[in-house]
Amino acid sequence: MKTLTEIQASIWALKTTPATHMVAFARSLEPGPDDALISTCTRVEFYSAGEAPVGIDAPPETVLRGPEALEHLAVVASGADSLVVGETDVLSQVRAAFTSTSGDLRAFGDAAIAAGREARRRVGGEARDAGHQLDIALASAGVQPPRSVVIVGTGAMAGHLARRARELGSAHVAVTGRNFDRARRCADAAQAEAIAIEALPATPHDSCLILAYRGVAAHAVREGIVQAAGRASLVIDLTMPPFDWKADRPAQIVDLELMARTSTPTQADLGLQRRLTGVARDAIQRLWAHRYATGAAEAAELYRRVEQLRQREVARTAKQMNADVDPLNVVTKVLVKRLFHRYAEVLRRGQDPALLAASEELFRFEAD
Repeated sequence: MKTLTEIQASIWALKTTPATHMVAFARSLEPGPDDALISTCTRVEFYSAGEAPVGIDAPPETVLRGPEALEHLAVVASGADSLVVGETDVLSQVRAAFTSTSGDLRAFGDAAIAAGREARRRVGGEARDAGHQLDIALASAGVQPPRSVVIVGTGAMAGHLARRARELGSAHVAVTGRNFDRARRCADAAQAEAIAIEALPATPHDSCLILAYRGVAAHAVREGIVQAAGRASLVIDLTMPPFDWKADRPAQIVDLELMARTSTPTQADLGLQRRLTGVARDAIQRLWAHRYATGAAEAAELYRRVEQLRQREVARTAKQMNADVDPLNVVTKVLVKRLFHRYAEVLRRGQDPALLAASEELFRFEAD
């Protein structure tokens, strides 16, 4: 395994980078097997085992290497660095980014994900989802929860927002999108109403219009959004890339860029952020040292070789004795684990060069 210092993270955050630049960066970065790209509504992060990203017009705001990059990713996975502090959706986004990686980078991602999950479990508290972005948007606009909400989008985010609008007291919550069946399923799960996309221009006056779809709106949907925005008292744009209003920009609009730059965490949010960050950092240091420190590869290889020999000998003995292989398999597996556990733990710590050298010699041994 390469040393941890060879892995680096290039980071752009919506708080300081324009949304249009964020989208351009995310589109220009093409991760290979030695790369991982995290692209969410408020961040673009590119992780690489030794290579910096190329093909972008501006350098990253932040570059972290080795232990600092690993610690940062663990904090991100915990939800401590999210717009909605403590939100749970980011963990799956980090996991998806590292799914296709291998080797050192996969070990790096797996360790950070495990630390983020541990932080969520140990800190506990109210499980938040990305639907709580509605609270931040309303606070940025300085308005109370609206009586009527219309959400354009049929994915998980739209469902989160519909449920949150209900929790905040909105009496009428509607969901719409190009696929009415998906809109209906999304609405039913949130006890909301599904409306056809053709009905979007007839959005009730003084409603809150929320854009929560992925990608770029089709022409027909765009026209409906523009007309609905003219009747709405507030437009909340949670899309990335943000909606291109051209000359139709509504009077009162809150988008992700505004939210990222103006939102002020509550004291409760700051406390949750500190707890998640502290636990995530402690967890990643412990997990990395235990699983991936110098000598971990040797320990894993030792177990693999011993297990191969054990399985072969169990099969040969069972055949010679005409015995059931299952009892032999269970007993020998437990015995081997007990015999080699302490030796493997010493290997993982990597503090005995002579032992590492002897183990490497052992690994070259091939039994008859």
